[in-house]
Amino acid sequence: MPNDTQPPHDEFNDIASEGGGEPHPSDHASQAVEDLSERLQAEQDARKEERFLFVLIGLTLLNLHTFTSATTWTTPIVIGLLQLIGLAIYARRCGVEELEKLVDKFLSAMPGRDK
Repeated sequence: MPNDTQPPHDEFNDIASEGGGEPHPSDHASQAVEDLSERLQAEQDARKEERFLFVLIGLTLLNLHTFTSATTWTTPIVIGLLQLIGLAIYARRCGVEELEKLVDKFLSAMPGRDK
């Protein structure tokens, strides 16, 4: 017949008696939270870049349709320059680093700009 007078198993004493050889369960949780937050940030960055590409493709298709019926050559150039400025600003907000590097190289090559 088993002895029923034994004290119940105490998990707190088991955790407290660990000599630090194994990581604490909260260390695992904090590492998991950190990994998940990094993955979330990467997913958000990817979605912003996809939005930028969607806008760029849509704008290109709209320009192809609109500019083919333009009667003068100045209208597409002016509208195109305004769109490039707007796209550069939108790319910076979306975090598209490649376009930011290209714009920085272009602006640094402009004459009259201090280097």
